[in-house]
Amino acid sequence: MKRRDRATWLAALVAVLVLLVTGAVDGVIERRIGSSAPEVFDDTRVRLGETATIDGVQVSVDRLQSAYQLDPPTGNEIDRATGIYLVFRLRVEASGNERPLGLQGELSYAGLTTGLRNLPTTDPGTESTGPAYAEVDPQRFRAAAGRQPVQLRLWHEELTYRYRQRAVIDLDVDPQRADALLGVPRSTILPIPRATARGI
Repeated sequence: MKRRDRATWLAALVAVLVLLVTGAVDGVIERRIGSSAPEVFDDTRVRLGETATIDGVQVSVDRLQSAYQLDPPTGNEIDRATGIYLVFRLRVEASGNERPLGLQGELSYAGLTTGLRNLPTTDPGTESTGPAYAEVDPQRFRAAAGRQPVQLRLWHEELTYRYRQRAVIDLDVDPQRADALLGVPRSTILPIPRATARGI
């Protein structure tokens, strides 16, 4: 075999090996961190009124209310629940962020999870305070009170998969508190104001 032919053959062999190796690596990456991979969370657990820090951002919930009807900040029609709404006053302090911070969240109760609505986006160097809310099944909520924790779970909104820190906030709902939350008048309409922000 001529030297030139040998060099061409070796170059082709190396190219094939590179394609095989990179393809295998891509497959491993896709299996490990692909869109179907489960989320991995590092939880910081606090109670109502306490502050949790996730990725340098401080979050807390200091008020829990309920209503069967909400007046949303968008100016749309009154939002009437099939069950009942739990409304949380959420504070987010993004002092160290370089870009606007979005949160994702859910409410966990009675072995169920439901997404949070109206979560604020917080600009860098500001603190935002405003209501978020979720709808729950009144019967299952009352039955689980005092037996299973009612928790808010909050984490950073990201476009790509990664290992995330998460705040898990126990709302301290015992049977008496559950009865009070469920006992609000059905005719009462709770206004949902827009989140307010201030520099820090």
